[in-house]
Amino acid sequence: MKTAEDENVEGIPFTITGNGINQTVTMGANGEIQIDHLTPGTYTVTEQFSDFYETPESQCVTVVSGQTAAVTFNNVLKQGSLKVTKTSEDGLVEGLTVALSQVGNVGGEIYWRWYGFDSKVNWCACFVSWCADQCGYIDAGVIPKFAACVDGAVWFQFAF
Repeated sequence: MKTAEDENVEGIPFTITGNGINQTVTMGANGEIQIDHLTPGTYTVTEQFSDFYETPESQCVTVVSGQTAAVTFNNVLKQGSLKVTKTSEDGLVEGLTVALSQVGNVGGEIYWRWYGFDSKVNWCACFVSWCADQCGYIDAGVIPKFAACVDGAVWFQFAF
């Protein structure tokens, strides 16, 4: 039996060796491979290389006459991390750092309330202004405060 983090197990090749057998078989959608009529003995089951999963250790299994032996493979997705660092000639990268610190904030209430609204509004422009304010850019005159995306887009178009 085979399981995987992303539940995608179909098409992964396995090689079964031992007792005069050297056979490669492909995993079905149900996560199982069954090979019948094996001579009793010890077999090694090896999952072949995958672009998406860490390759697990081979497993040995003993087949006994009249019984079905089983091994289980569970794959872990190959994953890494990405770190993005932003720099600029003018050093104005604080806004990106502030914006990234808000990942996971749902609903935008902190931003539209900061702007002065009493109930929920489309808050994307409020968010940009809030980030600018957190960096001191509004008070310094670097960027104006705006609550409408169209106003912000017009300002950005002409400012840069």
